[in-house]
Amino acid sequence: AERLEITASGQAGVLSTWLQGTRRLADPVAESELLRLFATDMDLAGGDMSLMTAQPGADDPGLGVPLVDQIPFVERIITDFSTNADFLAAYLVGRNGDSYVTSSGAPSFSVEQRRVAMESFERSQTTYGSARSQPAGLVLDMAVPVYPAQVQPGRGKPVAVLLLVVPLTASLSEFLAQDPLASAGTR
Repeated sequence: AERLEITASGQAGVLSTWLQGTRRLADPVAESELLRLFATDMDLAGGDMSLMTAQPGADDPGLGVPLVDQIPFVERIITDFSTNADFLAAYLVGRNGDSYVTSSGAPSFSVEQRRVAMESFERSQTTYGSARSQPAGLVLDMAVPVYPAQVQPGRGKPVAVLLLVVPLTASLSEFLAQDPLASAGTR
């Protein structure tokens, strides 16, 4: 029993270290001023694209800023980031749970991904989905909160969540799949 406990603790430590390292890869994008400003303005508009282009007036709550014109630029930033960091897809998710910017070629945003994103909003911290199988192999969803432009990252309530589809590396999958207590002749 003690050997099993030590082994489980070691595997948990390896997994925790891997998750923390993977999470840190998202910091340059999730904490970038441009993404935070865009997400803050999208949050102010309630994710409503029509408010993103409308000029403010007596009867219209439009922001008067054509942020919708920045969507292709933000999409490019998210796409380049996810490609360079070897994530399979990235979604910028609003407080209402809808994805309003995705990386190029990302599959449809799923109900389970929405649940993971909403949990990140509720907790104001990074959350992880369960591992699942895709044609590309085992993956998990990681939801990283994006904080308003006017506060320090990690403080206050998030205005968006950056949800990333993370491939579980072959070596990590193999390591976690092994039974360390099985003897060499029983595998």
